[in-house]
Amino acid sequence: MRVARICTVAVALVVVAWLVVMERDARLLANGTALSRKLTSNQKNVCPRAPAGAAECRRFARAVSDLRAARFLNPDTAPQLNLGIVQGGSGGGRRAASARRILRSEPENLNAWLELLVAGVTAHDPVATRDAVAALHRLDPRDFDRKGQLIRG
Repeated sequence: MRVARICTVAVALVVVAWLVVMERDARLLANGTALSRKLTSNQKNVCPRAPAGAAECRRFARAVSDLRAARFLNPDTAPQLNLGIVQGGSGGGRRAASARRILRSEPENLNAWLELLVAGVTAHDPVATRDAVAALHRLDPRDFDRKGQLIRG
């Protein structure tokens, strides 16, 4: 009886620890995403190559730090996808590469396909755009037509 109680307490502690980590990851993801939305195109393009601690790049550095930290023990790919968006700048090439990395492991990730579509259009990459449009229509034919246009919102 005593062993069963000890095992139950141990399992409960592991579950609580996991929930604490997931809560932390969710907060970091929300904060990193909110910070990244406030970044200008110039900051996204300049800050990845700027010296550490540059005044205009503090928000960028904080967003990247939060999104990286949000990946800890997190099965969700949203932190990785958002990190690719932030670090990819306004050019679509790096953003497309980040989306493709996610799609290799999760070929049915609708958000990654949407990001690949945006990146393909931004970078004038017809292959990425065509692949994303086909996948969006295949995965969600009610909402996306064969041209990748949102049918209903």
